[in-house]
Amino acid sequence: MLTLTAVLILLPAPSPRPVNTDLLDAPSATHQQQATPNPAPSQTPSSQWLKVESLQPGDPIAILQTGRHSPIPCHFDDVTDDTLTCIVSPPFAAPRRVVYPLHSIGAVYTEEQVYTHSIALILVPAGIGAFLLGAACKDGTAGEILGCITLGGAIGATVAARTNAVMPPRPHIRRREIYHPP
Repeated sequence: MLTLTAVLILLPAPSPRPVNTDLLDAPSATHQQQATPNPAPSQTPSSQWLKVESLQPGDPIAILQTGRHSPIPCHFDDVTDDTLTCIVSPPFAAPRRVVYPLHSIGAVYTEEQVYTHSIALILVPAGIGAFLLGAACKDGTAGEILGCITLGGAIGATVAARTNAVMPPRPHIRRREIYHPP
């Protein structure tokens, strides 16, 4: 009888369902299983998060993680109520899929490339041309000096406009914030 009791103690009892034995020793795991047997329904997302959910796969975005100072550019891939997934393409490396939990996101921006001509690209050369031709005419009458300044400005602006037509300015990224955590 003593041998039979020892054998029964050493043999594990069959379990009717699989049990995750990794977490049974953790005090929070047993407490969490008892406290929330069914997952709680997710809260309704904010109106800003709905803007993130309306993005199309492949849209260029930037994500500012909590605690960072600069956003990470990527292409939108997928979104759920508590995660955002995008494709990051670092230079000289293969693209990778990154999943950001909602609590780690400080802001989400849409990105668009903008090709604008800066007025400074025309005004600076026009000012230089006006100064140089005005200085060349310094011994003339006031009308002649004014004519030289005007002609010099026109020449400088024309040269700048032709140079910008041949070599357009580089594009820059315009970011618009669509999500900021409450």
